[in-house]
Amino acid sequence: MSSSQYGRFYASQVGIGIKVLSAKEKKAMRETEQIHLSFGDPTPDTFPNDEVVEALALALKEEPDRVLQYGAGEVAEDLAVFLLERAAGRGMVASREQLLVTNGATEGMDLIGRIFLDPSDVIMTEAPTFMGALSVFRKFGVQIQGCEVDGDGLRTDLLEETLSERLECGEPMPKFLYVIANFQNPTGTTMSLDRRRHLLELAERFDFLIVEDEAYGELRLEGEDVPTLWALDEGGRVLHLGTYAKVIAPGLRLGWVLAAEELTAQLMAMRPGYSNGASESLAAKYCRMVDFDQRVASIRSVYRQRRDVMLEALEEHMPAGITWNRPEGGLFIWMEIPGEVDPDAFVEEAARRGVALLSTSIFYPDGVGGNGLRLSYSQEPLDRLRRAVEIMAGLLEEMLDR
Repeated sequence: MSSSQYGRFYASQVGIGIKVLSAKEKKAMRETEQIHLSFGDPTPDTFPNDEVVEALALALKEEPDRVLQYGAGEVAEDLAVFLLERAAGRGMVASREQLLVTNGATEGMDLIGRIFLDPSDVIMTEAPTFMGALSVFRKFGVQIQGCEVDGDGLRTDLLEETLSERLECGEPMPKFLYVIANFQNPTGTTMSLDRRRHLLELAERFDFLIVEDEAYGELRLEGEDVPTLWALDEGGRVLHLGTYAKVIAPGLRLGWVLAAEELTAQLMAMRPGYSNGASESLAAKYCRMVDFDQRVASIRSVYRQRRDVMLEALEEHMPAGITWNRPEGGLFIWMEIPGEVDPDAFVEEAARRGVALLSTSIFYPDGVGGNGLRLSYSQEPLDRLRRAVEIMAGLLEEMLDR
């Protein structure tokens, strides 16, 4: 796929027609000479290849008849124990009956949709939000309504207005609200503690559930931790999605859901097949054999350096009128460009010049984006991050001059 084809592809990904790229399509894009600020894939520099091989060997030695069989054995079950221990250390105390280990966080989203959603139901999300979640939930034929995000996360004041208006008009409440409270995708923002508490109050008052996606929770690069919605929830309204895609490897397809016991039982019953016992077994051995805190700290160091280099380059090269945030964690910087610049045209021209970005519109439930651009610093080395910013800055200067 050429640079111009890449740009045209993403410029066209709007509305309910958003396409999720196959692994083959992603590979074709990466094999170009483009600098990729598009996908939020973790850098292979952080993959623990040798330790994974050792961990799988240990699991196979301990349970040679179970690791590669349908279902999971005792070694795999130890992963659930580890996850509960890790969660408790972050204030999320849960029982084994409240945890379901999944084949990636996306399976958790799909199971939640299978339980709760019928065609024409209403759900709410942040706007913008993770395009992968929009793709999953759209499969159920639901209406998705967005609520604005600012520097402190979801605008719960606007959410309250929307919910009140729906109530007054006799419109149904959302089945749930999907939210990324920590290092949001795509904006990188973190929801303030006051807004988290307000959101939980609204969930009680208007009777809806909250699906909390914490794909980036372990990747805090600076600042103080904020309690998760699960940790603050006293009413059993939060379903918490977690994943080790970013701190072990995405190819293992390991995620989990924390929920009220009765909800977890429903999720388990809805599951179409077995969990990935081999991945769970090797992950269990891996998590026990390494210093996991040190492992996470080393990954944070990689992404902190990349974030800081991109921030420095933005400060050095971007023309006046361009603004961006400083995320406390995660993998993304959100850059705002002036309204006179068409973001889709910018994305397409940037692709022709060697920088791959995603069209802003794919992050919005209605397919109508603003003038923000998601810059991912997760994949490229430092020199290429700097070069990408230089190219984007030069293009913006040209477009503003016009």
